[in-house]
Amino acid sequence: MEDEETILRKMRRLTDYYDIHKEIGRVENSGEIKFVTKHMECTAYQEVEELPLNITKPLQDKVALEMSRAIMHCSVSNLQCSIRCNVILPSEHFEICSEGFYRKLVIQQVALDDEGTYSVQYGKHTCSAKLTVEAQSLLMVRELKSVEVVAPDEACFECEVSVSVLKSSVWSLKGEALQHVPKVSLEKMGKVHRLTLRQTYVDMSGLVEFTSGKAKISAPCQE
Repeated sequence: MEDEETILRKMRRLTDYYDIHKEIGRVENSGEIKFVTKHMECTAYQEVEELPLNITKPLQDKVALEMSRAIMHCSVSNLQCSIRCNVILPSEHFEICSEGFYRKLVIQQVALDDEGTYSVQYGKHTCSAKLTVEAQSLLMVRELKSVEVVAPDEACFECEVSVSVLKSSVWSLKGEALQHVPKVSLEKMGKVHRLTLRQTYVDMSGLVEFTSGKAKISAPCQE
């Protein structure tokens, strides 16, 4: 009969156990794993299969206020894969980032021009959602004043709005939109907008209008 010390020694050998844990298995980690001790060695083969590429939570329609930050996001099935936002490249205005299984498109200082449908491609899968941008409430802080000049002197019109506007505003004379050319200067200085007619003539007499979003003001120009 075996003595008590021999039995205990055998039990200790039988309960010796070694394992290895990997938090995240990657496809490139597939291969042979070998365990070696002083008196023995053993091998096993690890095969890591890639998770199927799926969009587990698609993009959702979103409404954002002009000049705010808009975040559109979806979740995916595989941590290691990236997404592609159609026609969008990362910039100061657009940021594409990953947080775990979430893939995000962050739009800084949303402009009215950013409104539209956004799509994400992930493997063979695509999802889309619409971003609606609501214009900020725009008030006229300082109205246009009538200007009377003698041709060919300059005529200058200036107004101030309540918020800085990203989208271009429109100046018009007698109903026709004005463009920035050598004889017509269109300036924007924060909330202040200025129109300068550098060389006037008699036929330029008429109503000058400034339009920004839904706000519109006017004043006569008289030669």
